Amino acid sequence: MTGIDAIGRGRFTPQKQEHFSVFFRQYVDVWKAVAGKNWWVDKTMTVLDITAGSGTHPETGKPGSPLIIMNTLEEKGVPYQAFFIEKDRENFEKLSTTLHKYHPQCAGEIIMRCGDHVEVLPQLVSEHINLNPQPLGLLYYDFTTQDFDRSFRCIAD
Repeated sequence: MTGIDAIGRGRFTPQKQEHFSVFFRQYVDVWKAVAGKNWWVDKTMTVLDITAGSGTHPETGKPGSPLIIMNTLEEKGVPYQAFFIEKDRENFEKLSTTLHKYHPQCAGEIIMRCGDHVEVLPQLVSEHINLNPQPLGLLYYDFTTQDFDRSFRCIAD
């Protein structure tokens, strides 16, 4: 690892990914318990990664957030709908290749878009997320830019 910030990752990304992996595994267990006990909850978990990157960390080769998400959902047998947004075209193409390599059976549950998440996220929500029954899931945003305010407003809206 070089410790240099780059598009889609920073010097702390490997540590954040390790923490995210632990958190997400626990989160899925909680989601399963809540979805199982409440009739009003959609039984398909909705997961969005709005700065998905290439799927793996280039310097370490370790899984990035999209693979952490997919590996965990598949391992725990949770029905899901996953959305991955990546702005950088090269990272997006690598992400597509990586997801199809490791999770080829999941094409129907994964929706990917290349573009600015502030522009793409509202479109995905309006086109693909049904609000009845109530969806429960996770929106993952690993920001490494100075664009936090703009992104936060989009997520809040």
